[in-house]
Amino acid sequence: MPTSAEQANSCNRQVTSSPRTVPGGKTSESGVIRVLIADDHPVVCLGLLGIINVQPDMIVVGQAKSGTAAVALARKLSPDVILMDLRMPEMSGVDAIVANTGRTPESAVIVLTTYQGDEDIRKALAAGAQAYLLKGCRT
Repeated sequence: MPTSAEQANSCNRQVTSSPRTVPGGKTSESGVIRVLIADDHPVVCLGLLGIINVQPDMIVVGQAKSGTAAVALARKLSPDVILMDLRMPEMSGVDAIVANTGRTPESAVIVLTTYQGDEDIRKALAAGAQAYLLKGCRT
């Protein structure tokens, strides 16, 4: 079992795995939706990683625990989707969205936040995010 330090470090890396294919659906050239997770909370990163990677048509290609790392990985990996926390160290999610504007046009940004009605949500959508999800939402 990984230590808490190993879990924390696992939230800022490029993930490598073999591509999977799916029948039909709008996916990237490899046949799967490539996702970058940008969140500084290890439990959130690991939870999203576990949920996404069991989907037959999705794969996590990278994880970032700061806005600065999110920008660098988005530019390097060109994911199909970026799940972006708004409040991270070094650079906020909004600033990371602005920094990537025009540089990763193929990446759809979905904001993750715990703050319903947060002014940062409005700023993120104005900066180019396509949608937002509340971390505490129930299915």
